[in-house]
Amino acid sequence: MKKIVIAPDSFKGALPALDVANAIAAGIHRVWPGADCALLPMADGGEGTLDAVLSVGGVRQLKRVSGAAAGATRQTVRRPAREAAYGAAGEAASEAVSEAVSEAVSEAVSE
Repeated sequence: MKKIVIAPDSFKGALPALDVANAIAAGIHRVWPGADCALLPMADGGEGTLDAVLSVGGVRQLKRVSGAAAGATRQTVRRPAREAAYGAAGEAASEAVSEAVSEAVSEAVSE
C-alpha cells in the first residue's frame, strides 16, 4: 500500500487548504485506490491559516474587536469594531489570544 502525505496551502480566493488536500487525495485514489493519504493542510500565515490550524481540531470563535490591525496607528485604533475570527482548543487558548491582541493594540497606541 502506498502512503502519501498531502500538505498543500490554500488556493487563494478559490479553495481552502483542506479542500485542496481532499481534491488531490481524490485524484490519487483514482490512480491508486488503496493509497493511504494523510491530509495535512498547511498555511504560510496569511489567508487560510486559521482554517488550516482548525482542520486538526479546535473551534472557530468570533469576537467583536476594534483596533486590532497590523501596523496599527492612533488613526486605525479608532476604526469601528468588527467581527474577528480566532481558533480555540480550550479556555487557555482563548485567554492567550485575548492577551496577544490586547498587547498588540497597546503597543500600537503607544507608538
